[in-house]
Amino acid sequence: MPDPVDYVARLRAEREDAGREETLRRDRSRRRLKRGLAGGAAAAVLFGFAVWLVNSTSGERPADEPFAAGTRPERLWPDT
Repeated sequence: MPDPVDYVARLRAEREDAGREETLRRDRSRRRLKRGLAGGAAAAVLFGFAVWLVNSTSGERPADEPFAAGTRPERLWPDT
């Protein structure tokens, strides 16, 4: 197990590091970018689901469905 004094000395040295602010700024920027990309992907998935849901529940039947509106009227069906 490392000595606690070494740990504290390392933390103090990191605090006084000249490039520390730049490193922290880059880390924050990367985190924001990742969150933005994740949010954009989630929005795209939700939008795609909403479009699919609206199209599938529009009330219109596809033309290739067996009992679609384009079939013969019921009065023309055979009696058997």
